Amino acid sequence: MTRPAILDRVQAAGYAVFSAGDYDLNLIGVRTSQRISNLFDDEFHICYLEQGQWQHHKFACTTDPGTYWIENPSRVAGTAILKAGQWRGCWTLGKHKGYEALQQIKPVTVWRDANRDMEIDHDSSQTGVFGINIHRANSNPAAISM
Repeated sequence: MTRPAILDRVQAAGYAVFSAGDYDLNLIGVRTSQRISNLFDDEFHICYLEQGQWQHHKFACTTDPGTYWIENPSRVAGTAILKAGQWRGCWTLGKHKGYEALQQIKPVTVWRDANRDMEIDHDSSQTGVFGINIHRANSNPAAISM
């Protein structure tokens, strides 16, 4: 397989593409312009080299918080939405609600949506470790949430 086109987009945006050897993972979330909760309208790409050949897996996902968290934010500042950017080395294998997931281990910057309506807003921002995990959304292993 030739290098996946999504990596050209990553590089054009000024971000690093990882290709140092087998399984040097590129984890890429692509957010649509819609800012509506509870839709799997985004994409999650996993790209890596395996024995010198590019591997590319693409999944439907959501990068937006679910309706429950919009209506019931866990912080007074509002619900967290991961800010666009490259967040290198911020996740490790771990658990989310008892199943395997990627757990946040380093600070990232998030937007906070505090008004509890159903449109994702960018009211303020914060940087820290907030438990922004990459995980499936339900018992279906193909449903990914960021």
